[in-house]
Amino acid sequence: MNIHHVADIHFPLRICVFSIAIGFAVVGAWGMSVYGQASTGKRSGTIAGRVVTDDGQPVEGATVYCATGENIGAARMTITDSEGNFLFTGLGPSAYRLSAYTPGFVSSAQSGEERVARLGDTAVLTLVRGGVVTGRVTTGAGEPVVAVGVAAIQTRDSQGNPAPGFRSMRSRPTDDRGIYRLYGLPSGTYLIVANPSTGLSFQPGAYDQHIPTYFPSSNRDGASEISVQAGGEVTGIDINYRDVRGHSISVAVVGPNSSKEMELSAMVELLSGGGIISSSRPNAREPGGAWRFTINGVADGEYELVARGNIGLEESMVSAPRRITVRGADISGVQLSLLPLASIAGRVMLESGALPADCAKGRESAFNEILIRAHNVGKSADAVMDSMPGVFRITDTVRPNGEFNVRNLRAGPHFLTLDLPGDGWYVKSVAMPGAARRNIDLGRTALTLKAGEKSADVTVTLAEGAAMFEGKMTGERFRRGRWRAHLVPVEAAEADNTLRYYETDVGADSGFTLAHIAPGKYWVVIRALQEPQSWDAPVKRAAWDVQERTQLRREAEAAKIELDLGACARIRREMTEQTK
Repeated sequence: MNIHHVADIHFPLRICVFSIAIGFAVVGAWGMSVYGQASTGKRSGTIAGRVVTDDGQPVEGATVYCATGENIGAARMTITDSEGNFLFTGLGPSAYRLSAYTPGFVSSAQSGEERVARLGDTAVLTLVRGGVVTGRVTTGAGEPVVAVGVAAIQTRDSQGNPAPGFRSMRSRPTDDRGIYRLYGLPSGTYLIVANPSTGLSFQPGAYDQHIPTYFPSSNRDGASEISVQAGGEVTGIDINYRDVRGHSISVAVVGPNSSKEMELSAMVELLSGGGIISSSRPNAREPGGAWRFTINGVADGEYELVARGNIGLEESMVSAPRRITVRGADISGVQLSLLPLASIAGRVMLESGALPADCAKGRESAFNEILIRAHNVGKSADAVMDSMPGVFRITDTVRPNGEFNVRNLRAGPHFLTLDLPGDGWYVKSVAMPGAARRNIDLGRTALTLKAGEKSADVTVTLAEGAAMFEGKMTGERFRRGRWRAHLVPVEAAEADNTLRYYETDVGADSGFTLAHIAPGKYWVVIRALQEPQSWDAPVKRAAWDVQERTQLRREAEAAKIELDLGACARIRREMTEQTK
């Protein structure tokens, strides 16, 4: 069967990758914004926007935050008006992160919708009414358990993808009737627990020594999960509280900077990787500078301990996970040593060169409007570290002079990506000095960091004349599931250059846009995303894995759907699935 298509071109169906016919001739170069030299970054401007619900209604009184990558602790905020509008004025050039909050609502993106915006942008932030879980906590005799904390720990999102437990926790105390109400929950699957051992309060509580009780009345292994829908309410999630005393674990945390003031926390995590089940702030400091922690209410079992700390907002440290066994007694004498995290520093440069006359100039762009990110692509990434995504600052805003420093990176192989302003720039190369005065091409090989290593000689070269490709998928199949569009370089010399591979998700409207593309010839591939992905992290690029890249090229060569993107070209095409 042939589904209607614009161009009369037929391709066979392939597993997981659908060949397509491309219609609509090249629209051509559309006055693409291309910039001369980077500006000094001294101008000022505004960022405007609107906060709406998922059905388009304005959200009045929502708090909107605007923060830069290098100074997250100094975020600006404002309140939306009756129409949901907001405005930030007097901003300097930068890549700003926008996020919105109002009680009872959650972001349309489960991980917290963070929109990157720059001067002159108008952003729309969407909030969805969260789900609600209610119930009652009672003793075995039916008496209310008063003022005990009850938490909802998300285990999977609405698509069944795994979620990091600690960051997903929402907690409220019971009232004098033992009743609790948890609201503002994203859609997904949850565990409900009474007396969650978060340890985030310095004040002792009446239930600190008790083992947490999971719905309906068990430890974590026997807990029952519940499903929560956006805007829905799940009632009757009653917990029969088990008044069982647990054990304590005493931990000393030391580090290379123990003499300095550090904000530290120690955490207990199940060996199975089921998420952080307990944490503690320091309760004492020893004369030698070590911090002392006590974690209470621990049941018998196998665990991992990990500590983390930071100095100000800049430098974070973590310990290696340590496995412990709790069997019928308290544990003391455990010591964890903090180790510094790695970093990648360097400079962004703009290569000058002649451009075609039809490359129109756009607004000036500054280096400090670039957001740079490091991606750990190691296959044996530490599960404990991955469960604490908030620890790691793996993005940075480039400075006006082009310098950057991406800190708090785990050991392992990394690739760099850049979120660029405007449409005219593309990443031409990423390199660092190697042996015998030869540069290491970090587009073709990952930068492998050791624990605590400070790599400071990376040079990112940008060039002007970037192309853009806008695609529109037609066909019923593309309205279901998740899809990703890929551009694969045709030239054999670029086969191992990951900078020449581009990919993005196909939207709910079956459209996608790929920008900041280096001029050249490319094949188009549309792939189905089948493997569950943690909603906390973006999908890893296929080109970063050698086997995936090889498979992607095979699929592209077989389909042979080719684009020729010249400097400043902007192409729109409609693509239709072909089946037999």
